[in-house]
Amino acid sequence: MDEELAALLSPGGRRIIELMEKYNFSMEELRAAHPEISSEEMISASVEMMDVIEQFAAAPEDSRPARKAKRKSKKALSGDAFQIKITLRGSKPPIWRRVVVPVDIRLDKLHDVIQTVMGWHNGHLHAFEIDGEAYQGRSLGADWDEDSGALDESEFRLGELVSGAKDKFSYVYDFGDDWDHTLAIEKVIPASDHPPMMTCLAKKNRGPLEDSGGLWGYYDKLRIMADPNDPRHEEIAEWMDAIDPTEFNLEAVNQRLAELK
Repeated sequence: MDEELAALLSPGGRRIIELMEKYNFSMEELRAAHPEISSEEMISASVEMMDVIEQFAAAPEDSRPARKAKRKSKKALSGDAFQIKITLRGSKPPIWRRVVVPVDIRLDKLHDVIQTVMGWHNGHLHAFEIDGEAYQGRSLGADWDEDSGALDESEFRLGELVSGAKDKFSYVYDFGDDWDHTLAIEKVIPASDHPPMMTCLAKKNRGPLEDSGGLWGYYDKLRIMADPNDPRHEEIAEWMDAIDPTEFNLEAVNQRLAELK
């Protein structure tokens, strides 16, 4: 997708169009692969794309928006922290974590925090989307996506890009399985009041297994694992290693967070 065209689309519309382009999905194939995306969202994305193309074609070249990082001017006090709720979008029952991180945390370090608290293994590409701009970094074992048009996440701090409490943004991990997280800033905690950074305060359910086929594939494997009469039960149960989808060791996770540099 052309970068300037993409900049004019809403985050939801851009995500749907990118999925269709990347995997050459038709509407029906995309609906089957990503059941969490409603038909209304798909139709809206298609209509939005056509409208944007028409507006873009009609606009003089010098009036088209310049692409640049959108740093906020608000300056947070040194030592302040954000309390953030990280939710895996579309998860039912919900999978979420509540964390405390420094206001001035770099996005590449926030990526490390998300990987740690969600139980990911950092083997796939990832990207943040904040205020319509994409920020990408390098994951272990994954090459930089030269065609993404994303900015380098290591050059930006969260407090520069958000206004504070009530702001939301997204983080996608593994562009194949498409683990889409919503990060909601719940409040700003003054330096005198917050717990040791970085900290996971609360959680709900363990994260899915990597390479399990996205949320649909993960839940389907849990269903098969719970059904001894399913012909694939033994194979899937062995692959899933009889995991408990509700299990989460908060103490162990906080020990790993304490080791992050």
